Amino acid sequence: MIFRGGFLFKVLVVDDEPQIREVFELILEANDSIEVFFAASGNLAIQLLQEQKDVGLIFCDYRMDDGSGGDVFKWVSENLPQTCFTLVSTYEPNRLEGFENFYSRPELYQYISKPFSAEKILKMVSDKSANSEKFSEYARIKLNTILTFRGKIKADVFVKIHEDKMVKIIDAHDDLDQDILQRYIDKSMHWGYVFHDKAQAMMKTKLGETDTLIQKIKTEIKFEDKGNLVLDALDNVREIIQTQGFNEAILKTADKSVIETLQFLDQTKGLKDLLSLFSKRGSYISNHGLLTAYFSNSLIQRLEWNTSELRKKIAIASLFQNISLQSEELAQIHSTIDDSFEECSLQDQKIVIEHPRLSSEILEAKEFFDSDVLNLILNHHESPYGNGFPRSIDSTLLSPIDGVIILSSHLAKEVLLNHSKELTVMVQDFNEIYNKGNFKKIYRALLQVLMRDIS
Repeated sequence: MIFRGGFLFKVLVVDDEPQIREVFELILEANDSIEVFFAASGNLAIQLLQEQKDVGLIFCDYRMDDGSGGDVFKWVSENLPQTCFTLVSTYEPNRLEGFENFYSRPELYQYISKPFSAEKILKMVSDKSANSEKFSEYARIKLNTILTFRGKIKADVFVKIHEDKMVKIIDAHDDLDQDILQRYIDKSMHWGYVFHDKAQAMMKTKLGETDTLIQKIKTEIKFEDKGNLVLDALDNVREIIQTQGFNEAILKTADKSVIETLQFLDQTKGLKDLLSLFSKRGSYISNHGLLTAYFSNSLIQRLEWNTSELRKKIAIASLFQNISLQSEELAQIHSTIDDSFEECSLQDQKIVIEHPRLSSEILEAKEFFDSDVLNLILNHHESPYGNGFPRSIDSTLLSPIDGVIILSSHLAKEVLLNHSKELTVMVQDFNEIYNKGNFKKIYRALLQVLMRDIS
């Protein structure tokens, strides 16, 4: 039986073709444990949802005269953020207006191509009804973060072992068993779940700790110690944003962390210093962000657009470009022609392709992440050949500043993942890719940046 909160699980079918609605009715009518509603247009669907706000799953067409599927999705994502939405169309979401952030929540938003099978519809109803609103009371948080509190904030801790199943590994009433958490971390299960009030308490404490780290960065300490503090502060800021979102205090701390990062990079003597620092830290996303900032900051200083305002903007974009990604492995994919991309599941490929767009959407907050920063993040995987992602922009439409972060992000990935490759060989490879068009001036500035590291 499919119940939610003691009531029948509600399904809404939105399609302007009577035949499609009849097909859904035939598929679902045998299940007397669900309640099915129908709407012949997008606007009628929105009117119905304003009254039936406990609908658990929506199947929605895209092209309809009186309100499109994009209109329905926009309304649902803004007003019913825990409702499952499935686009049923011959068109993939990434090609449709209104679905720019569709893949941001794969646990709620999915796509089925027409024609569809009854089995697929029934399985989705079964899966979503079991999972609907099941995890809305939890906040995702790093297990390492929970470990650092060492029981100071007692919380029930869960891990997700399947898309629709969690298990409790720590009870709030028991002493924190660090060995249990460490075992899951060792199995590469880096994220856990706690109730929202506990997550907020942890993030408030972490925000205070981050401000303390930033104060320490300002003191006279060794380069390596300062570098570790910079990376720790940036890691904290990213996690706080991922877990809690934004408020004024978080934005102030983020701003201070970027300013201190830029000052640290200005003190860096060369690439070897940073690589020595990275060799003792395991996070690719953190290391890649700082190395991208190092290259982009160095490039900007050798170009005529060098201003302190622009250096700060491109540093922000460099440091937060992958904030939407949870997987270190997916963050290492630079291009859709990489072998690692081809080996991914279709779902992971979608996450990779959409992550620049999702990262820019996550960071859409007040003046700190202005439109210039968001565009840099959105474009950091575009290409001189026009085959980048997520938008495959022709290189003539990319700004020179876009070129700086595109080249810097690519080089940072190559340096971090290809330890045995000589820098001179990387420069030759980049000559083939970037010594042309809008990128030529940036590539030649890169040669100046790397000269001290090659010699």
